Amino acid sequence: APYTEVEVAAIRRDVLRQSTPLRAQAGRAIVALGLGAGLDGRWNVHITGTDVVENDGLVTITVGDPAKRLVVVRDEFADELLDLAAQAGSGRLVAGSTSKNAAAKAAGRVVIDQGHISLSAKRLRSSWLLAHLANRTPLTALLQAAGLRSFASLSDLVPFLHNAGDPAEFLRGA
Repeated sequence: APYTEVEVAAIRRDVLRQSTPLRAQAGRAIVALGLGAGLDGRWNVHITGTDVVENDGLVTITVGDPAKRLVVVRDEFADELLDLAAQAGSGRLVAGSTSKNAAAKAAGRVVIDQGHISLSAKRLRSSWLLAHLANRTPLTALLQAAGLRSFASLSDLVPFLHNAGDPAEFLRGA
């Protein structure tokens, strides 16, 4: 399930309040890459500072395998990712291992809401996907940015969509 707005607010607040600078940096990166670019553990531990680029106000991330692509960062997270990239230089934004479970281990060390909320790169990605669905991002653009080949994985998010407006008007206007 994606995070609620209240949970996201707690995450964004508490990620800065970690017991060590390394945990705070890893938490900031995991959150910004997840909520800002939809990257989960398959990608976030591999992103380097040089993968994050700003061009004419548009911040993008070059993402490698699996599903190589260029992802446009949500404006809300652009400055945070540019700051993290500047700090990392040619190094990785999420320092540490790049093993299969590295992102989950790094996220597990970040304490949110006094331990009541678990930080999860997968849930951050779901929240990113939901934000785009709610914003009516064209599905073809979203699939490409998410590195998806089909709409099947988006179906789990349908119960969380709360589009404002009359459904009949949306259907009628198509």
